[in-house]
Amino acid sequence: MTKTDDQEQDFIKLAEEKRWENVLREVKKNKTLKRVELFDMEGRALQRIPRINFMPMIRKLWLGSNSIKRITNLDKFPKLEYLNLRTNHLTKIENLESLVCLQDLELQNNKIGKIENLSGLKSLRYVNIGNNPATKEQKDGLIIQEDGEIERLKKNKVRYCLLTYS
Repeated sequence: MTKTDDQEQDFIKLAEEKRWENVLREVKKNKTLKRVELFDMEGRALQRIPRINFMPMIRKLWLGSNSIKRITNLDKFPKLEYLNLRTNHLTKIENLESLVCLQDLELQNNKIGKIENLSGLKSLRYVNIGNNPATKEQKDGLIIQEDGEIERLKKNKVRYCLLTYS
């Protein structure tokens, strides 16, 4: 095993033990991990999005099933294409304007009260906003909130999901 392999194994061991403060500290020191393109921190009891701006190559970021209340600390990810923030405690769609490459956004199962701040995301192709207070249930189970933001998404040919699951 090389030194790089040992470092990666240490990183994996820390991640499996869910010692995220130590994981992030190790990632910061490890130059090879700066090339990471996918980072999964789903279900780690995070209360906020950690500052991981030392990993600028990330293209896919999983932060679902945590307790995150605000969208923050994402301004250093110019290559981010996929962001999963489903099943958190978000109340507002905010601070996404710097994600110029973002194509897919998962926001279902949060507490979002208004669909906003999405039309400026020019690369966005799919967004899931189902199971949020911002959506209204119809008889047939479909959610429709016809407001300006949805109209702008339609105009930009963004696929979106507003379904409520029972």
